[in-house]
Amino acid sequence: MGEITIRDLGLKMRDRTRIILFLLVVGVLNILLLKSVYAQESSNENWRIKFGSGVPFTSFNEANRMNPVYDISLIYDVNPLFALQTSLHKGIFENTNRPSWFGRTFKNQFYSFTIRPEINITAMIGVDKLMNIFQIKGFSGIGILHNDVKTGMNPDLMVEPYVYKEESTQKFLGHNNTTNTLFYSLGIGLDISLTSRLALFVQYEYNLTNSDFVDGYTTINDPLHGPNNYNNDNYSLLTSGISIRLGGGGKTVFRSGRRLPASSSLKKNTADSLLYKKLTTMIEENGKILEETSDRLNKTNLIIKNFVNQTATNQMNFENKKIKRIQAQIDSMRSMRAQLDYLNNKIDSKIKTDSNDKLPKYFIIADAFLEINKAQSLLKQLKDIGYNDAKVINDISKAWYLVAYAEVGNEQQADEILKKIRAYQNPSAWIYTNK
Repeated sequence: MGEITIRDLGLKMRDRTRIILFLLVVGVLNILLLKSVYAQESSNENWRIKFGSGVPFTSFNEANRMNPVYDISLIYDVNPLFALQTSLHKGIFENTNRPSWFGRTFKNQFYSFTIRPEINITAMIGVDKLMNIFQIKGFSGIGILHNDVKTGMNPDLMVEPYVYKEESTQKFLGHNNTTNTLFYSLGIGLDISLTSRLALFVQYEYNLTNSDFVDGYTTINDPLHGPNNYNNDNYSLLTSGISIRLGGGGKTVFRSGRRLPASSSLKKNTADSLLYKKLTTMIEENGKILEETSDRLNKTNLIIKNFVNQTATNQMNFENKKIKRIQAQIDSMRSMRAQLDYLNNKIDSKIKTDSNDKLPKYFIIADAFLEINKAQSLLKQLKDIGYNDAKVINDISKAWYLVAYAEVGNEQQADEILKKIRAYQNPSAWIYTNK
């Protein structure tokens, strides 16, 4: 068995220089991308880490036994559509006990490092309902495969040895080598969300290498295939595992590329709460009275049935009048209860409306006009470029028409939106509040 070098693999100085320059360019683009991402908005919740394992499928000169491959990946979500993924794989390509034409064996304990962009196909086609559970991802990138290959010969594994002369077999011995190989990676995956931070994933990737020595053998001068024959040792990986979203927060929900703020609940003030409790107590008390009266009515009906058999017609008429009076009382109480329910609903609705009206509102203003037609013209322009919440409002004096990008409920949120609009849209934007 012979030792080989990078020069023996056919990688001339020009080829090695191209590989080094290519990796440098990718590294610089990676740094610039992360820098631009941090300049906009960065959060620990944008990072995910994946742990997985799987099996390889190869198209080598020699067959490969499917040993396990282990995978760890770090992913940064740039936005709802795109992410940047770096992956590290460790595994073994091996054929030590399977028959082959020349009884050749090999074992390659390999590592690979990959950098590749990731595209969320589910978000791209706009299937929002599926995004909370299923996400289909596509990715493509480049990587380095580090090979540590040991080869050998085992005559017991040779298939039909009499077909080939011994000297022909000896012309194609394996080569022990430790080399680095550049490869291109293309794949697709599926993420299944279990919780806001935990998901299962399964993915398939196909890797095209620029080397025919991943298994230690080359098809050049192969007695079976003839001279001047060269096949790259390509392989694919099928892996599955778990994905964990880092950070302390919950799942980020995306709509049209923007994060939605969490909705705030309105609370009733103390006076309104006391009034609500009083009305509820009155309804409960009247309900008990209604139940007691119904019981009395049932008892009276029993008395009447017994009395009819024992008394005269006049006495029966008297009891009938008494029943009608009781029935009238019951109807009156039911009417009172319906009125109380209506009053309760009306008060509850007023409480919510008053609470909404008392909350301060903040408007991010694009411009102000004395004429309504100019304000409406700017409003149409804002809606055309995607500000669907834009509106026209009056200031306190009712003299100016203010055109607002959006309306929010707290000052901190208004300041954050204003900074982004001033940075990317309108440096002269400002905040107007009604408090």
